[in-house]
Amino acid sequence: MKTLITGGSGFIMTHAYEHYMEKTDWDIVIVDSITYAGSLNKLTDSKYYDPKRTTFVYHDIRAPFDAIESQIGDVDYIIHAAAMSHVERSIHEPELALMSNGVGTFNVLQFALKQYKKGSLKRLHYISTDEVYGANADGGHKEGSPHRPSNPYSLGKAWGELACYTWSHCYGLPVIVTNTMNNFGERQHPEKFIPMVVNNILSGKKQDIHAVNGEIGSRFWLHARNHADAVLYLLNNEEKLPKFSQFNVVGDTRMNNLEVAKLAEKYVKKYKGDFSLNYELIS
Repeated sequence: MKTLITGGSGFIMTHAYEHYMEKTDWDIVIVDSITYAGSLNKLTDSKYYDPKRTTFVYHDIRAPFDAIESQIGDVDYIIHAAAMSHVERSIHEPELALMSNGVGTFNVLQFALKQYKKGSLKRLHYISTDEVYGANADGGHKEGSPHRPSNPYSLGKAWGELACYTWSHCYGLPVIVTNTMNNFGERQHPEKFIPMVVNNILSGKKQDIHAVNGEIGSRFWLHARNHADAVLYLLNNEEKLPKFSQFNVVGDTRMNNLEVAKLAEKYVKKYKGDFSLNYELIS
């Protein structure tokens, strides 16, 4: 079995790579453009890294896959996770967010359709976000709930979801879409909330905690390795699913951002010494 992972050098998919190398006998092809948020060292330095089972292909998914098809070869599964995933960055660079998350997904779908038509591909799995449901997405939305994206990042992901639905119903491409919430874990980029809080505690900088009318935003949280296992479960059972399937992948712990920050403070004190969280609630 061979699986193609887009965005394989990023935070979530490096955890997925380790999980699949440990739990399966898959050969894995990583397609990635290695942006600021990615690093091949996260893979090659892993104790699970196996060069005999791993192929790296440098490619920006905003371009068609034609030039790299021979490097990839035939694949059984595609896990499409490559995306511009930082909300604040997408607000300042909306064109990049829409090109990466929308046009990029179109190019992946076109490659997947070629693979499916020649009898190789069994399923495309598209990694999406619960933020497509709206600014107040909290893990309580059901599969198929209306989409209300509130920033360019989630708009691009919603666009990608609709493209997946269209390619499945129009062209017969077998697709799974999963919507997940805040993932956390080791090796996460410091622009993300938990590592940002840890760095601010250690450096003594003030941490802004967003609140609307005094109410602090809360989310469910999921470790990236648990996310990877959910994707593996669905792919292992993909023959039982209809051509297009959509699932929410939700953690069992919901916390507001201040609770998360204070939990980070607790562990910083435990392992690094007497540091304190300095925070301010902002609208």
